[in-house]
Amino acid sequence: MVIGIIDSGKGGLAVAKKIKSKEDQLIILLDQGFFPYGNKSKEVLLKRAFYLSTYLIEQGAELIVLACNTLSILAYSFLKYNLKVPVIGVFDYFKPYLTSNHTLIGSKTTISYAKENYPVKVIDGTDFIEAIEKKKDVNFYLEELKNLKTDLLLLGCTHFLAISPSSYPIPTLNQIPMLLEDIKKAREISSS
Repeated sequence: MVIGIIDSGKGGLAVAKKIKSKEDQLIILLDQGFFPYGNKSKEVLLKRAFYLSTYLIEQGAELIVLACNTLSILAYSFLKYNLKVPVIGVFDYFKPYLTSNHTLIGSKTTISYAKENYPVKVIDGTDFIEAIEKKKDVNFYLEELKNLKTDLLLLGCTHFLAISPSSYPIPTLNQIPMLLEDIKKAREISSS
């Protein structure tokens, strides 16, 4: 299966590394000219996501993965109903975990959406995300997490996947295991 991945930066590479398999071909669009997506309007991101998805489909993509939580929140529904290939948005995997005893770290758009719709605690991770994108030292941000009182830290930006899970001082959750399951299902549907 040919899988198209869209992200505003290195988060897309982190997702690609985690989901790559011998069965699939990946086409990765790192839309760094629009980094970060977290401070763009819904209108801009809808247009951008549609343009990039259409391009991926023209290149042979049979499945589109929105490897950005912000893009997933703002564009997933629109793309799902307006594209002729399946679309996966990574934010949906977090919905069962957006509870009062968990904390979501992500971009401004991601945490604003979560705070408005779920009882989850949130942390603005904009500077942390930018540090990862620009290959700066992230130890300061990891240190800040040591004193966080939460049962689980939801990594609400795929940029956070670029850091080894063992570097986080508290338990974390990312979307990769659930994403792999959905890719497997899409692959089975595609081959039948």
